[in-house]
Parts: sequence; structure tokens; C-alpha cells
Amino acid sequence: MNFAHNIYYFMIFKILYWRKIRELQNHFGSKAPYSVVKNSNVEEIKKFGKPYKIWMVIRHGTRFPSLGQVRKMNSNLPVIHKKLVEHSKGSISIIERSLLTWAVKNFTEHNCGKLTRLGKNEMKNLAKRTQKRFSELLSPKYDNRLYDFRLTNTDRTLESAQEFADGLFGENMMKGSCIKYTIDERLLRFYKLCAKWRNDIRYNPSCLREKELFQNTSTAKSTVKLFNERLGLINLLSFDEIEIIYKACIIEACNNRVSLWCTPFDKDIIKVLEYSEDLKHYWLDGYGFEITYKHACPLIKSMMEFFNSNQEYPKIVLNFTHSGVLLKVLSHLQLYKDETPLRHDCLNKNRKWQTSRIGGFGSNITFVLYTIGGKYKLLTLHQERIIRLPCCPDSDLCDFDVVRKYYISSLRDCNFDEMCCPDSDLCDFDVVRKYYISSLRDCNFDEMCENF
Repeated sequence: MNFAHNIYYFMIFKILYWRKIRELQNHFGSKAPYSVVKNSNVEEIKKFGKPYKIWMVIRHGTRFPSLGQVRKMNSNLPVIHKKLVEHSKGSISIIERSLLTWAVKNFTEHNCGKLTRLGKNEMKNLAKRTQKRFSELLSPKYDNRLYDFRLTNTDRTLESAQEFADGLFGENMMKGSCIKYTIDERLLRFYKLCAKWRNDIRYNPSCLREKELFQNTSTAKSTVKLFNERLGLINLLSFDEIEIIYKACIIEACNNRVSLWCTPFDKDIIKVLEYSEDLKHYWLDGYGFEITYKHACPLIKSMMEFFNSNQEYPKIVLNFTHSGVLLKVLSHLQLYKDETPLRHDCLNKNRKWQTSRIGGFGSNITFVLYTIGGKYKLLTLHQERIIRLPCCPDSDLCDFDVVRKYYISSLRDCNFDEMCCPDSDLCDFDVVRKYYISSLRDCNFDEMCENF
């Protein structure tokens, strides 16, 4: 009877758990898996004909947590679990009770920062869909004249580029051949080299002020109360501790593991945690401060120059980068801009700036240049869906000259050194590179210092 009861309990738990995860992962913030937003429709683009050039920015796929994140989890989660076991009282549901009877396992430090199996599949499948959309241009056989792969000095962007290439070429790659790629930190992690942004925003505590103030709002406090009640506690866990549980849930769920840390969350609770993350990224990577989106201009300038060039090759530029770059680029383009800034005292349920939708793992923005009737037309896609730039609100295809004029400051006024260097002695790129050499050389340090 005991055995049958355990089997029944296990089956019910699994059904309830995976149903819950499918709902929760829509609110995992910048760590949402790409499946949340992917577009499997590859036919709608073909009506525009054969593209002339393609330029993409792609965030790496789902990855394992960094070393710093793992150590933080391993330090805090056993303490939190002990509180649950010792203080939980009253009647709680079958799915939450499983958390109390579970032995906490440490997160492994192996593979820190590298792509998970899910992340590799995200990149490979994104490439396959991209090739189907633009089959007339994207040759299934690798030609190093046609393709320009660019990435940062990290394992996760290298692995993403490799998996993307495998999705494009697969068995058509000649035996023994390898993809030619370029590491470009200045272009694809420009924020690492912008001293003004790092000093005034990234390492300025006031940058997280709205996020911190949010914890003291009635919305956050009622959420803390509800979360504790679901575990039979009386306000024992703080908002900070619930955030740690939220991150542990995300890490395990995105690694396709059953995570009991996910069990106390419901849709209403996780939306509040998601908004807290959105506040952070809005003020750190988005519209909060002018310097944040303005210093993304080198990447936009690179795109404009690529499309404006008379050189026959390359035809496809693929930039593999990180969430901090992708979100700043979206802001620079004035996409997903809410009428009023995100604030702690107003949880806007209909906000455009929702990182789960616009900046999760595998997020991408694609610009496609066409020649139609003797004119250059630009099509823009975000998350594989057509979006319209502010300069062309009434048309999917936008005259390239209109786009270029609208973002003229990205071409004309993009003096990165002047924008980003606090004094003239630091404005030489070689000096900046040496100043931040650990960001380029020491991968473990880089992983530890990147916020979850």
C-alpha cells in the first residue's frame, strides 16, 4: 500500500509540477528560456522576396549559472530550507509539502557559465528557422565570404555561434573545416569599456534605488505574506530570501530539472518577482539613464555601415553577445518604451518593458535589407517576429534612407571615447583595454561579477 501510495503521489506531483513550470517560465525575466517567445512560423517573411543582406544580434542561449551565483545559492539555500523545516506549520498543499521533505542539494560548480543542453538546442533551432525564412540567401553550405560570425571572449557566445553554425550547415560542413569568427569585445560588450557608464550607473547604488524601494511597497509586502502563508510560515522569509528562491527555481527549471524551489510560486507571486527584475534592468540596461542607451551607438553604427557598404561580401553578419547589449540596443532604437518610466510605486501590468518577453536567453533582433523597385528597404524582426521601428509606424518595410536619417546621431555623434571616458588620459582604447584587462582575460572573474 505504501509503495502504491508513493507512486500515486509521485505521478500527481509531476503532473502538477510541469503544468506549473509552463506557466511560471513566462515570468523568468532575463533568464526566461527562448521557448517563451520563439516564432515557428517561417513562411510569413517569404512574401518580401530575396533579401540582399542580413544583420543579427543574438543573445547566447540558456546557460548554467556563474560561479558567483552558484556559491551564493549554496550559501543561502540550506539556511532558507532549514527555516522552512523548523517553522512550517498548518495545512499546506501536497506540492508545497514536498519542499519540506526534500534534502537540499548543492549546485555544482562544474560548467559554470557554459550553455546547457537547452541553450544549445535554442541556438541550433533558431538557426534552422532563420535559414528556412531566408533560404534564398542563407546557403546550407558554409562559405567564409558569405558569413561573418562575431562574438565576445566567453564560452557561452562561442558555444552559441558553434551551435548556430551547426543548425545552418550541419552535415554540409566539410570534414575538418571550421567556422571563421572574430572576437570583438569593444563592439559586442561595449558597456565593459565605458568607464562613465560603469562608474555612474553600473556601480552606483542609486541605479537599483527603484528596485529596493519596491520591496517596501504594499504590493511587495502582501506578496511576501502570501508566499510565507503558502509554506505555513508567518512572515519568516524576507523579500530578498524569496528572490533567492526565485533564482534557484529558474536555474533548475531552465536546466530541465525538477525544482522543488519552484513549488511555492503561483502566477500572481512570480509576476511581482518579475517586476522587481524589470525595474533592475530598466534602470541598469534600458531607458533609466541616457548614457545607458546612447553608448550602444557603435553597434548601430556598425549595422548602418554594413548595409551602406558597396562591398559584395559578407552578406550575413551574426553578432553573438549578452543581455546587457541586447537590452541597450533595443533602448537605443526606442523600442518597448513605456509612456512613463518604470517606478517602484506603480506595477504596470501592461508595460512594454518586460524582460521575459524582450530579453531572455536566446533573444535576438534581425535587420534584413531588400532591394525593391530600385530602393533599399529594411525589415526588422525581434524574437523572429516583424516589428516596426518608430520612424516607420505604418509599414513593415521601411526605406533605408528613412531609418538612417532617423538614427543619424548613431552615425554622426557616436564618439564612444568622448561619451565614456571621464578624462582624456583614459580615452585611448588601448588604455581602456588594459584598464579592464580582467574583463577580457579572466573568465572566472567575469562570471562571478556578472549579476544574475
